[in-house]
Amino acid sequence: MTRTVPVENDDTVLSELLEQTAEGDLVQLTKNGQLAAVVLSREAYDELLLALSADARHELADIMEQTRRDVKQAGLDRSVVDEAIEAVRSR
Repeated sequence: MTRTVPVENDDTVLSELLEQTAEGDLVQLTKNGQLAAVVLSREAYDELLLALSADARHELADIMEQTRRDVKQAGLDRSVVDEAIEAVRSR
């Protein structure tokens, strides 16, 4: 779940953190000496989401290809798998 919290102009600490992330820094927040959260720039966040999406697509493609090989090895009609994949994509 993503939650958006506005930063007020008078919140000095958060304003400084935002300035640091705008400069390209990654800010780690700790609680009791343990890493609790990370603050990063919008650009870094967008790049992270894009990388995760690309990794997920690559993993899905690998799984689909393995499924096609398994279906072929079992002597089943591979077109059934392709039709199922196309049906899911068209949703």
